Amino acid sequence: MLASPRLASPRLASPRLASPRLARVLTGLTGAAVLAAISCSSDSSSNEVSCGTSQNGRTYTSATGARLEVSVTPGVSPSVTEEWSYRGQLFLRTTTQTSNGSHVTDVVYGAAFHGVHHAVITTADGETFSGSIDGRTFLPFRKGDAYTSMRFTDGQPFPEISVDPAAQHAIETLRSSSASCAGQPPTPVSGSAGELVMGYQNPGHTSDAAGTSLCFACQDACIDGFGICAFGVATGCTAAGPFYGICVAIGLGVCGLIAIACEVTCNFTACCPVACGSGCCLNGESCLDPSAHLCCDQGTTGCHAGNGTNEENCCKPGDVCILDGSCCQGDHTCRGNELCCAPDELCGTDSTGTQTCLLCPAQQQCFGTCCPSGESCIQSSGNCCPITSARCGGHCCPGPSYSCTGASGSDCCSDSVACGTLCCGTGQVCLDATTNTCGVCPANEAICHPPSGLDVCCAPGRVCDSQGCCAGNQLLCGNPPVCTDADLFTGGCP
Repeated sequence: MLASPRLASPRLASPRLASPRLARVLTGLTGAAVLAAISCSSDSSSNEVSCGTSQNGRTYTSATGARLEVSVTPGVSPSVTEEWSYRGQLFLRTTTQTSNGSHVTDVVYGAAFHGVHHAVITTADGETFSGSIDGRTFLPFRKGDAYTSMRFTDGQPFPEISVDPAAQHAIETLRSSSASCAGQPPTPVSGSAGELVMGYQNPGHTSDAAGTSLCFACQDACIDGFGICAFGVATGCTAAGPFYGICVAIGLGVCGLIAIACEVTCNFTACCPVACGSGCCLNGESCLDPSAHLCCDQGTTGCHAGNGTNEENCCKPGDVCILDGSCCQGDHTCRGNELCCAPDELCGTDSTGTQTCLLCPAQQQCFGTCCPSGESCIQSSGNCCPITSARCGGHCCPGPSYSCTGASGSDCCSDSVACGTLCCGTGQVCLDATTNTCGVCPANEAICHPPSGLDVCCAPGRVCDSQGCCAGNQLLCGNPPVCTDADLFTGGCP
């Protein structure tokens, strides 16, 4: 286990920073100290610890006047700074960051230390360390080497380093589980999801992936874990004697490396799920323009101009990216992907034989064809049909006086012979529409065709209207024509 269950997760073994071997080394350097810190509980009567949080850090302050402030500077190359103080005076400050494949810890010692003021310690693998103390370069040494064997490049031994006992004791007793500060994450900043622009242009948007609650939660875990690790180092180095200052410096540097590994992982996951130049897009989005770190919403596709302009947009599903970099509904493209016709236009050939967008009202557009004036499209079949004609199951009937018959209602049948779901044949009339019964007229009757409605059987020479056969002295008069008694004087319609 490294510093905490969270820091021991697979995400710390990110190949971008640490190899498995380095992870094992870091564990060896800090494991015993960390376990000691975790196993020791705070004595609330003498060592009450108050905790504070900020967007990038934690502070731990004890009643004895000791204080630890941890801060993580996020970014592509994050750094971790820990500053220990006692009664308002600097005790020790370390800053760890990565540079050219090496991990560098810069150490500033406070007045409580005697014999050392500043050190720079560098390691690439956690096994071999090099650097300088107060400007004097020392020879590389390996983990586990005796302090007395360490030498500067001029052959001189390391200085005797002592620490003020009261300050050291106060720092060592400042230990607490990170749980005392857990559950207090900074207020999250909502990421910009970007509203989808309706129409043919949606130029993308910037997203604040680093300001989401998911990113804060990830960074928060890194900071919490570092606190546990740092407390363990302060306690675990107690027995180091004159090596105390170097032990603490190396140990805190290792804690910093662990936190950096965690932070780098956050940068490539929760804080930057989709890289986009110098910025990041939210999870599910795609990068439209890395130079401007513009993002496209989830489900849309980036479109870039192919005509030498800088136009770019995010196209909705089903839209087509055309030459000028704008988005076009799939059925409105023309001349390949060069043109996008307006809603009242349709791609066609003009008088010069050139394919272009031609005026065609929307109601006349029919699957790439412009219906003649007075006709509209039957969407189910893609056929043009006069607006006044009846339509049955994708079919265009010859005129308005037609009904839809057949089992599926898709057959055109003249109103005069429609009989329920049947269409009566030639020489037949509808005898009973409720039972779909067609038949021929009796021998002493003939088929009468009324101006509207069903054909009926009437006596020879009789006329009929939509209600049936007229009486022998009646004529069809009026509009609509109905059975009317003839005028006594003229014999015609009154």
